Amino acid sequence: MEIADLKVKERQETGTSICRKLRRQGLIPAVLYGEKIDSLPLMVEEREFRSLIKTHGASNPLVNLILDGPARKSKQTTMVHQIQKDPITQNVLHIDFHKISLTEKIQTTVPIEFVGEAVGVQEGGVLQHNLRHVEVECLPTQMPEAFVVNVESLNIGDLLRVEDLLSIEGVEILTDPHEIMVTITTPTELKEEELAAAEEEEVPEPEVVRKEKEKVEEKGEKEEKKRKES
Repeated sequence: MEIADLKVKERQETGTSICRKLRRQGLIPAVLYGEKIDSLPLMVEEREFRSLIKTHGASNPLVNLILDGPARKSKQTTMVHQIQKDPITQNVLHIDFHKISLTEKIQTTVPIEFVGEAVGVQEGGVLQHNLRHVEVECLPTQMPEAFVVNVESLNIGDLLRVEDLLSIEGVEILTDPHEIMVTITTPTELKEEELAAAEEEEVPEPEVVRKEKEKVEEKGEKEEKKRKES
């Protein structure tokens, strides 16, 4: 995976009101943390970060943070660990950068990208995604941007498991290999409401059965009448 460069500045002040003020100025609050370093509050140009994500992908990109300030100057190799977004506007609210070593393996999640239209879907089936990410262990530079899965050959009733993913050299998949990623199911014929109504509806008796029951009931009434008269 390619490593992108990103200029950042150290934040001297922290707090909710300060973060809101930064966002109004087109800056994103961030933090750098990791082993053997103290957490460092940062701020990032929103425009530059959006450009980075657009170019290098939104899933845990590797980033060289270039800190150029009056107090300190440094270059830290990091991985974007978390991006907090506004649930309505989807604007980035905060970024967590995790300091890493390029010579030490890391554990992270990698997205699964499903491509193609399944044969089963063309025949009326429904494509169900059971898993969208897998956990892996590898060197940072060997981390794939995504596992690409082609579903075109899947028929109704077919499924794919984690063990069906194509292996990538240097990347160990930690997710259970038997876990189902995707399946093609038969569409439901009736809605739940229709099924409930069908269960409650009384099934009419066949004509022959109804007449036999009437004869038995009539015979029982006659016998009961005779017992009373005697």
